[in-house]
Amino acid sequence: MFPSLRLGLSGMDEESRYFVVLETALSDGHRYKFSTSEWSVVGTAEPQTHSSTRLYVHPDSPATGASWMSQDVLFHRAKLTNNTLDRSGNLVLTSMHKYQPRIHIIKASDILALHWSPTVTFTFPVTEFIAVTAYQVNIINLLIEF
Repeated sequence: MFPSLRLGLSGMDEESRYFVVLETALSDGHRYKFSTSEWSVVGTAEPQTHSSTRLYVHPDSPATGASWMSQDVLFHRAKLTNNTLDRSGNLVLTSMHKYQPRIHIIKASDILALHWSPTVTFTFPVTEFIAVTAYQVNIINLLIEF
C-alpha cells in the first residue's frame, strides 16, 4: 500500500493483549474514472469480495498494550491486489472504487476470540483513496518502492 499507514496508539491497558487489524472498507456505492484531471462517478460499484479478504492483521498481533504504545504501528507490509483469487493474505480491492481504511483495536489474546472481543474502530478521512491498477504519472511510479 502506498503510501503506507503509520499511527501511534495510547490509552491501552499495558498488560492486556491486543490485535491491531487494518480493514479496507468500500466508502460508497460508486465506480469512478479519472478524466481531465479529476475523479468523477461513472456508475454503480461492482459487488465486492467477502470482507475477510479486505482485512490485514498486523504481524505483531497479539501484543501487549505496552508494546503497541512504545512505538509507531506501521502497515508498510500490507499489500493490495485486484486479484479475487489471491490467497497470499493481500487486501483484495476493486479498481476504480473508493475505500476507507479502518483500524480495529481488538482486546484479545487468541485470534479465535476476535469476533466477540471488545473492539474500538478508528477511521481517518484523510486516508480515503481510490484503488487503481496503474499510475499514469511517472513521478508516482518512481516514489513507490516495490
